[in-house]
Amino acid sequence: MNSEVERDEIYSVNMSGKNCIVTGANSGIGKQTALGLAKLNSHVIMLCRSEKRGEEAKRDIQNKVSDANLTLMLCDLASFHQIRDFVDKFNSKFSILDVLINNAGVYLTDYEETADGIQKMMAVNHFSQFLLTQLLLPNLRESNFSRIINVNSGAHRSGIIEKKDIPKIKTLEKTGMRGYATSKFVNLLTTYKFHRILEESQITVNAFNPGMTSTRLPRHSFGAKIMWKIIGPFIKSAEEAAQPLVYLPSNPKLKGFSGNYYDMFDKAKSVKKSYDRDLQDKMWEESMKVSELD
Repeated sequence: MNSEVERDEIYSVNMSGKNCIVTGANSGIGKQTALGLAKLNSHVIMLCRSEKRGEEAKRDIQNKVSDANLTLMLCDLASFHQIRDFVDKFNSKFSILDVLINNAGVYLTDYEETADGIQKMMAVNHFSQFLLTQLLLPNLRESNFSRIINVNSGAHRSGIIEKKDIPKIKTLEKTGMRGYATSKFVNLLTTYKFHRILEESQITVNAFNPGMTSTRLPRHSFGAKIMWKIIGPFIKSAEEAAQPLVYLPSNPKLKGFSGNYYDMFDKAKSVKKSYDRDLQDKMWEESMKVSELD
């Protein structure tokens, strides 16, 4: 795929009748992705933690796209109970899901645990994505146009773990950039495993790295805020970073493209260790166990 995709090509597709979930759709890349998909006439389910910020984002998108088809639904992805509750509510309204964009993420410098006893950054960045995707697979199977995009990060390259570390991943002591990198690495392992399991189906699964982007992600860290101010001139806007997230799940040219890692529009290679199938299998087993799906 060319690194430069014309804007007209991105917005040339009509997604009318397609149900698309975007997590973390109230700000940053998630909000811009929801806006882009709304421009394609898709029905966008904006999955947000904050009702206030979700409503504000919804109104803002509707001001830009007057006929936007948006549904705001609430879920704190740090809670397995809320994830299951959201899926129940989704199933009460809809049967088919065409696109799932797992965009929501968090960056924390202090150790916190969720009510499920999981290190919070690992819960939101990995285990919640895993559980949500698993629970929505029946809906994705109902569509003949199913695409899953997991937003990842180039930071995964410094988050490599070994098989012996996996049983301790639930309560990972690392926080800050080291913990964030590990959460992205393990999520990449299961992204590739999802692809392997679903390879014979109509569901495609890909990872996406937006690169250095001006998002709300570093808001919890004073050091991270300083870093982003220094590199500010070199980072992309959320609008720019979201363009591939509109293109990848919508363009018919990419039908059947699965198991890939994208740097913006370009298919790229993730760190070599992420292709270790034994490591993928072990992380999958642990994710099933922690998510209480085994």
